[in-house]
Amino acid sequence: MDRERIRRLMMAHMDGELDDAERRELEEALAASPELRAELARLEDLGRRLSGVRLRDPADDVLEELDRTLAKRAGLPLGWLLVVAGTLVLLVWSLGAWLLDPALPALLRWAGGAVLLGLLLLFLVKARERWIEYRRDPYRDVVR
Repeated sequence: MDRERIRRLMMAHMDGELDDAERRELEEALAASPELRAELARLEDLGRRLSGVRLRDPADDVLEELDRTLAKRAGLPLGWLLVVAGTLVLLVWSLGAWLLDPALPALLRWAGGAVLLGLLLLFLVKARERWIEYRRDPYRDVVR
């Protein structure tokens, strides 16, 4: 008898996820082992006690305090800036190395250049659109 499998079956039993074959397998293991029956009883008791526990949402003042922290104000934009900048540098570098490879036919280099310019154009148009939307957002300063 694989004890880890039986423990997984016990957890699935508590979640109501057992099919008939698994239910029979668990019942056979429980009938053969008083230790497993005691463990299942402890798990079921713990499940009953925890069923009434609910996580509370943080208070508004706690959320506002978190929003005022330097890590929140600077960390998220800085993280996005680094990810975008790094991605753009890697993209431009790899495409540039590919485009300047003299072993490639000129048609492939032109097609790669068109893809690079197209991606750059799409990125710039979308970034401009988001910037204009951000500046005109009437709900930007609304606090929940």
